[in-house]
Amino acid sequence: MFETTTAESSLTVPLENAPSTGTYTVVINPNGASTLSANALLTTNATQAVTTTTDATLNATSGQSVALTFAAAANQVLGFALTNISSSLTAGASQRFQLSLRDAAGALVDGGECASVAGALARCSALFSKLTLAGNYSLLVTPQFQSAVSATVSLSVAVTRNLTPNTVGTSLSTTRPGQPIEGTFTPLANKTHWIGVRTFSAANATSPTANLRGSSGIPVGVFTQAGSIGRFVTGAAPSALRYIIAPPNGASSMTLSPEVYTPLEVTLSAGATQPISSNFKDQSLDLRVPLTQGQGFNLATTLSGSDPGTTTINTRPGGIADTECTYEFLTPGGGLLQFVPNNVSQRFVPPCTNDSQSFSSRAAPETGTYQLRIRPPVQNTISGSATLSLDKLEALSSGVPKAITTALPGQRVAMQFTANAGEDRSLRLDPLTVTGATNPVMRLFVYTPSQLLKADTLLSNVASFLERLPETGTVLWRFFSHRRRRPSVSPRTWQTQ
Repeated sequence: MFETTTAESSLTVPLENAPSTGTYTVVINPNGASTLSANALLTTNATQAVTTTTDATLNATSGQSVALTFAAAANQVLGFALTNISSSLTAGASQRFQLSLRDAAGALVDGGECASVAGALARCSALFSKLTLAGNYSLLVTPQFQSAVSATVSLSVAVTRNLTPNTVGTSLSTTRPGQPIEGTFTPLANKTHWIGVRTFSAANATSPTANLRGSSGIPVGVFTQAGSIGRFVTGAAPSALRYIIAPPNGASSMTLSPEVYTPLEVTLSAGATQPISSNFKDQSLDLRVPLTQGQGFNLATTLSGSDPGTTTINTRPGGIADTECTYEFLTPGGGLLQFVPNNVSQRFVPPCTNDSQSFSSRAAPETGTYQLRIRPPVQNTISGSATLSLDKLEALSSGVPKAITTALPGQRVAMQFTANAGEDRSLRLDPLTVTGATNPVMRLFVYTPSQLLKADTLLSNVASFLERLPETGTVLWRFFSHRRRRPSVSPRTWQTQ
């Protein structure tokens, strides 16, 4: 069934691959109770042979379809383009071409449409990726709106570029209108793979958007400039995967550097600050944190995102802006470790420009490797550093001063003392010196043997008081600096109990 509107005023319906000889009936159904007035014209389809190496000229009379015949090898990916389109439509009107691809037996293999705007960029393109068998094919091209049409036809085989995961891409170019790029890569087991392009440009395109397709030809991602364009998730024993990049509609050529990459994995060692830097645009960071059950720890990160090269702020799924990082802290079993005060939402998306974060836990819930996954802003690389520190344990005695020092960014101090139920205690840090920060603020948590007793904000020379302790035993006084590294940065500290 085909539809048109009074604004379009005409419609061409292809009648193809008639199943038998005889009389056929076309029924035209006006919308609602309206009346109909039209000129009906029945034409015979024109047939023209084309090749994948040489351009040809398409000529169709008003209301006529043209069948383009050609030979193709098995599993070829073909690009189709019409350029220099000329029709009798009103200047600026959109001309749409319906496309149907059939094999030698008449079975429908693939289809679609391409749309063009009349004028200087009178061109359109399409992609066909389902030619599984070698043989002869017929592509029926039908101008949707009644008009005599002439155009240059380009049918081309995709440029092949096979990829190796986590290898910097090198540039390649297509040479014919509508020509796609395709290739394969051998994925790594149990990894998420991203297809991206380091550089991208397209000539004479009516839209700056290219499409990424999987082996089946189904679109799996798009991009408008250099950046990530699609994701493949693999299992334990993955086989080779195929990717296809269709050019922007009507592009006469495109130049890009495709690459496939997995998240950057960095294993952190306690007691050291490690530089971290992504190698590809949109590459996620996977910081691996080995911990033993019961260990108190702090993971401090300072990151900066590169310039995305655009002033347009788009939104990723979930309402995440292009300028924001996404953080997820996972347990060894793959669950999200819940932090407070952000305990309602287990994922958070602060701006990722000169951004400082701190993740702390009084006691790791299990032994194993934890993961902090950081997704950068769109079309960005990110760089910075990460410091994993274990809590420094100190014993306190009433009335005896204790020198307390830390050596690592974000490292926390846990001070223990014994007390009886009903007793009072106070803690003063005097003098308090914090290096590498302005306006230092100390966050302090007090734990009895069975519960979190209080949380406090402790400035220099200000004491924290405990009145009438509820139970006898060892009390833990744990504090760390909630710091501001730069005047323009508001670092965030996430704490799990």
